[in-house]
Amino acid sequence: MIYPQAAPLVMTRKTHDALKASIRHWKRLASGKRRKGEWMLSDDCALCGLFIEDHCGARFKAAARVELKFLESLLPKRKRKVKKP
Repeated sequence: MIYPQAAPLVMTRKTHDALKASIRHWKRLASGKRRKGEWMLSDDCALCGLFIEDHCGARFKAAARVELKFLESLLPKRKRKVKKP
């Protein structure tokens, strides 16, 4: 199947610089050589900082509550004694 090509997008210098910075950020994270205090958060990602207005705050908290509820649901319903070796 042949798909029509979209018109090329124009990238601003600001977006280009943020993209390059984000690539460097994720390379550091992927290599295990992150900077002190650098995390996988939108505050540390230049593209996120540029395009995500609330830095994922409200959406992140809502997703975290859903994840927490799911993880807690994996716990056994009643306490069991753990056998000592």
